[in-house]
Amino acid sequence: MKTLTERERSILFLLRRGKTYQTGKSIAILMGVSPRTIRNDVKALNRVLRNYGAEIVSKRGMGYKLEIRNNTKFSEIDNHVIDNNHCFTFPAEKSELLLLIIKKILINMLVNKKLYLQELADELFISLTTLKNNLPAVNNELKKFDLKVKIDRFNGIRIEGDEDKFRYCVSEYIFRGDNYASHQLFSIDEMMQIKDIITKILLNHNFILTDMTINNLIIHIQISIQRSLANMHLSYSNQAKKELRNTPEFTIAAEIINEIKNRLGKNIDSEIYYLTQHLVSSGKLIYHQMNSFELNKIHNIIMKVMEQIKIETSIDFTKDLELRNHLTVHLSAALNRLKYKMNIRNDLLNQIKYNYPLAFEIAVIASKKIKEITNFSINEDEIGYIAIHFGAALERKGINEKNNIKKILIVCGSGLATASLLREKLKGFFGNQINIIETTSLLKLNVEMINQADLILTTVPINNLKSKKIMLINPILNHKDLVEIKNILNGDKLNIHFDLKKIFIKELFIKGVEFKTKYEVLDYITNLMEKHGYIDYQTKQSIFEREKMASTELGDLVAIPHALENNMNKVAIAVCILKSSIIWDKEKVQVVFVLSIPKNQAESYEYVFRLLYKFLIDEFGASKLIYEFTYEDMIHNLENMSSR
Repeated sequence: MKTLTERERSILFLLRRGKTYQTGKSIAILMGVSPRTIRNDVKALNRVLRNYGAEIVSKRGMGYKLEIRNNTKFSEIDNHVIDNNHCFTFPAEKSELLLLIIKKILINMLVNKKLYLQELADELFISLTTLKNNLPAVNNELKKFDLKVKIDRFNGIRIEGDEDKFRYCVSEYIFRGDNYASHQLFSIDEMMQIKDIITKILLNHNFILTDMTINNLIIHIQISIQRSLANMHLSYSNQAKKELRNTPEFTIAAEIINEIKNRLGKNIDSEIYYLTQHLVSSGKLIYHQMNSFELNKIHNIIMKVMEQIKIETSIDFTKDLELRNHLTVHLSAALNRLKYKMNIRNDLLNQIKYNYPLAFEIAVIASKKIKEITNFSINEDEIGYIAIHFGAALERKGINEKNNIKKILIVCGSGLATASLLREKLKGFFGNQINIIETTSLLKLNVEMINQADLILTTVPINNLKSKKIMLINPILNHKDLVEIKNILNGDKLNIHFDLKKIFIKELFIKGVEFKTKYEVLDYITNLMEKHGYIDYQTKQSIFEREKMASTELGDLVAIPHALENNMNKVAIAVCILKSSIIWDKEKVQVVFVLSIPKNQAESYEYVFRLLYKFLIDEFGASKLIYEFTYEDMIHNLENMSSR
């Protein structure tokens, strides 16, 4: 199959997500190209799609729409090209060439091959001058890893810095959500043997990891093997070695390394602390055996976090024992990751932000409190995983236990938190129509489990067991997924209890202004809101503080900034449509909604955000606001959507 470009993938994703025709102009605005370019991309896409039972049809005056004529055939491309974790992101300052340069250098270093400038330029089909002109941008990109490019005539072009930072950079740029890359670089047979070694030893120790974590572990072991062959090792202090040796994971790591030596003939004894570190920091599906001191320490952190959430949102989680237990398991690993300065990837981050906005905001509050207590800074990926736990807790609130009918089995490759969130989402939507009999990993799934269930919902493909009961679902269920599961035709009624004209303030609807940075935009809008009495100085400062903790950009040219702490009395929303797009953090933004939602109405945030998301993302509202919509047009569309 022809490899699709990132833009073609994004166009396909946008049309797959849309429910109606979308004009070439609206897609072009989102993609930052001309309508003519979109027409050419659609032609190229159709040459591929016709082999997979689908076609992008065009209708004069209406635009483009994806028609799927054979769901079975289309699922082949849907699973590989528009995968469940794919989320459209507008191309920002990072060019495709920049990423290719970094990848090429990393790959050559990983296999211990020297790479010279002219050779790299030839491989990329660019001139030596073009390559040299891009090197400052490469160095700028590598700054976040504390790495830099070094060039000399003997060793060629290399990336230098601490070994742990280099390995994390390799993981991010080469293997982030890319199984194809690992298959290209490493022997498939060797990877399967490593997986067999890991799973058997983990099961012997009743040390249950998610399928995703096991796959990440395989990649890091392969990286360890390659770096050992290049004689590149990590160094640990005596204190760190002592702490790692005293963990049960050290014994497991030793067994894995010994078995790799016996079966593969690869000696990675020097990597035992690195492997132990990964196991200690992994997201386990069962309680880690912590001593009472460590357990009490984490419980105290959790209770302080919940108290802070109650103060800032008026939502009380203190009586949710399941949430406390799940957070204990998660934080036992997360705090170790932070301690050893290990980063974790969260490929579900954008979906969590979109589908569980209130949970994500609660997780931001939680991370701020955790930093205050532990002095550990928590990044967006970690915040996203914490949000999953709070998302499940929010789903649990107010749900009564009833006699259920259909027996549902959940197979989840993303971990306990995601499985819990799926369970609560399903219970909340279907009520007494279902009974969740079990959640399990792919590793433990068997025929007996399938026979006991009426429906198996899985977030990972099940290739070894065939059944009509099995349904592949998105790890973060949205409403469309839920409707498809039970074929419910009632539609999604948003629980908005507001007069939209009173919360979307006309005097705060600004169009055609021009700024260079997000902080200039925020300063302009918040000053306007403060001037008219919709926010006070403290709320304004909190909007800036919240933005520094985690970006509010959503992709599709949209950002939705808001406050962490808000003591105002009324909900108010300002809308600012810029004359031209700016780089917000990583992506381009042209439409900015600034939300002021009082803490005693925190649960309204979920409803408002979902309404905005439907309008801006599902209905292509961002491009309509940029191109044609007035304030009255926006209100009219929002009112129609909230009543559907």
